Amino acid sequence: MFRPLGLARLSQRRPFSSSTFQHAVHKSKSFSRKTKYDPSKDKKGPGKDKRFNKLLISENYKKSATDQEVHERLPVFSAENLHLDEVVKFKKTSYQKLHILGAFKPNQFNELYSRPITLSRKVETSQVHEFFTKSLLSSSKENRMIITGDLGVGKSTMLTQFHALAVEKDSVVLQISNMDALVDGSNDFKYNNATGLYEQPMASRDLLKKWFVLNKSVFNKINLSRPYSPAFESVKKQTPITFTEKNTLREVLGKVLYNPAVSRADVFQFLMDELAAQKEIPVFLTIDNFSALCHFANTRYRDINNNPIYFQKFQLLRTLVDFISGDRTFQKGAIVMATKSDHKDNDTIPVALGLREPDYYAKFDQWDRKFTEQLVKNGNLEHLHVQRMSREQVRALVEHMLECKMIPHEIEKRGFSREDNIQEVLPRLSEMEFLLSGNGNPRELYKNCVFSYI
Repeated sequence: MFRPLGLARLSQRRPFSSSTFQHAVHKSKSFSRKTKYDPSKDKKGPGKDKRFNKLLISENYKKSATDQEVHERLPVFSAENLHLDEVVKFKKTSYQKLHILGAFKPNQFNELYSRPITLSRKVETSQVHEFFTKSLLSSSKENRMIITGDLGVGKSTMLTQFHALAVEKDSVVLQISNMDALVDGSNDFKYNNATGLYEQPMASRDLLKKWFVLNKSVFNKINLSRPYSPAFESVKKQTPITFTEKNTLREVLGKVLYNPAVSRADVFQFLMDELAAQKEIPVFLTIDNFSALCHFANTRYRDINNNPIYFQKFQLLRTLVDFISGDRTFQKGAIVMATKSDHKDNDTIPVALGLREPDYYAKFDQWDRKFTEQLVKNGNLEHLHVQRMSREQVRALVEHMLECKMIPHEIEKRGFSREDNIQEVLPRLSEMEFLLSGNGNPRELYKNCVFSYI
């Protein structure tokens, strides 16, 4: 091979320079490259790491409340006497039903009291009472209300006051306390080839059991309008079950709800059909966090092509929308829905309420035109916009907290003395709390009075 004279091989060439670093011995790094799995360290924790609102419930802080004497003196909230602009308590017979409904939520500071209380408000409570009275004698198609308002003003509280009026009467209450759970992808679902809709067995079961426990005595007064044979989901051959017009809803639900082979979707559809067919007992369908149907119009669930599923392709939600829109109706009763401020703001509900002009060029995420048209095609919706509390209402709440000895620190913190007469301090103290709570926001009022002390 030809090689120019004087040129050595490349491998034999000396480097241009050398250093101590270049000739240093390679040393191992101070950490191990391979992590070893130690199964002895894979242990579950004590399970006590919870968010604050869930911790309040599990620790049962209300047992330490000392407001029993004050609670006994409070006026009772009822359809006969609303006690407007006063702090009131619910009837003793209503508390258990309201707890089953999920009416008292963790972020409402109910744990401060031995039993939940509420403020009966002159404008909002009066409108709820008037709407409720009308719904006892007319169909749900004519009585459809949406409750809106800013974060923390008391939308869910107004829904609770409606529940308190409803459970006093001989009526059926169908409450969905969190609509997010039906569209956020947290439940199982499957496709039904016969109906072309998706079913949510576990969500349907949970709703049916809650409604059955709550309305058991009323279901005992409703006979079937037609014979009924439940469908089965199990692949094993099942003995057919048949019910006749002599059976009551309580008898049917008591047998099929706890039979795991029965289709939950079929039972849900059957119950809604029977409640729509009967004419004597009012039926109230109430939904909290209703705006989840706009926030998750395309739900977190995915089809076989990995595309998000529109919420009205679910059998449970399609049935609810039929009653919400007025396409189907209860002979007596109402539909009451409360929005959630945490959901994104779009045009679906405001356009339906006439609060905004429709933008026909808006994208689907901004405006679900189909749903808006469904909401208004059978008449306009009634709108209840919950305002912030007035100075008088803030004063009533602050006075009640002082009587319960919940916030004695507030007197000193605002520059007063505990020895001062409460009635002399109250006007100035309540005015301060009104301003600090953002001009009467109930949630901010409680946070300002309670959390600042903690």
